[in-house]
Amino acid sequence: MIIVNWFSDFPDYSYPVMFNYKSKSGHTMYGMYYRPHNYQQGVKYPTVLFVYGGPHVQLVTNSFKGLK
Repeated sequence: MIIVNWFSDFPDYSYPVMFNYKSKSGHTMYGMYYRPHNYQQGVKYPTVLFVYGGPHVQLVTNSFKGLK
């Protein structure tokens, strides 16, 4: 099996960072964020918050869903 890393064609591509936290009700919630391609630690960047799926749907999971 040959695996092609097509990300190598995009040297500025930043992989998403997965995170999770436990809610007050005890459920584990998952999320992800992307850092800017020129990210520097300690520098403040604007944030875009996108809430998706509604209040009862968890679309970000800690699993691989394949390349789209």
